[in-house]
Amino acid sequence: RRDGDYIYVYVSSSLSKAWTTRYSTTVGASYSMIDYQEDSAKTDNRDYVGMNFTNRYKWTERLAVSLGWTGSYCNREYGNNEFSNFVMAGAEYAVSENTSATLRVGPQFKYVENYGTKTYPSAEFGLNHRLSDRFMLGTFVRYSNEAVNTYIPYNGASYYSNETWRFGVHSTLKLTHRVSLNCGVNLIASDYTRPSSISNSDTSNLTFNATAGIKLLLTNALALTAQYSYTNGSYSGYNYPMPSYNRNVFSFGVNYSF
Repeated sequence: RRDGDYIYVYVSSSLSKAWTTRYSTTVGASYSMIDYQEDSAKTDNRDYVGMNFTNRYKWTERLAVSLGWTGSYCNREYGNNEFSNFVMAGAEYAVSENTSATLRVGPQFKYVENYGTKTYPSAEFGLNHRLSDRFMLGTFVRYSNEAVNTYIPYNGASYYSNETWRFGVHSTLKLTHRVSLNCGVNLIASDYTRPSSISNSDTSNLTFNATAGIKLLLTNALALTAQYSYTNGSYSGYNYPMPSYNRNVFSFGVNYSF
């Protein structure tokens, strides 16, 4: 969003059990929330509760297949709450010793409060390639019907559909055994349709983001991180002016692995 600061929290946990050398099951749960500080942006305050369950089978030395379910409930401060169920069939394939690909496809059953349930396609694709022991390059594509920025503050209406494409490229370069660099770019294209008010037209949002960072290992478990992120957002199709925006974020953190 274009206005002000926000607080973001994300917590997740998962448990995996290998029943045999080829077959395993994973269950997980997650919670996230975003809270904007400016009144003009609070209309997109929301939190998510998610659960997932996946069965994975290693078909060959290079191919693994999976079948899973993910449930995501979105509780909005303004607008309509949403609940999505994803049933996804997946495949992980080692293209070569240094290249791997992942594909997951399936239906999304999306329930929107006061609107009902609609079925949409959903898909995720990822490709990772290790050029050397020090340099890794990856890309991803994701398509789903999301629950972001669906409330229209000026008239209290909502968009019941938010079809979103996410594209990204990211890389990691290990300079030494203690210092590594990372960078990435991603693009988010969202189309908002099915407005609750006939006076509203369909809209589209386009968001571009670029990041660059550094990670310094102090010990085998403790690391310091620093990152810069640039974001540009633009809008079209609204019945009222929606200016584009730019955001620059500098962040510093500590990572502990165990």
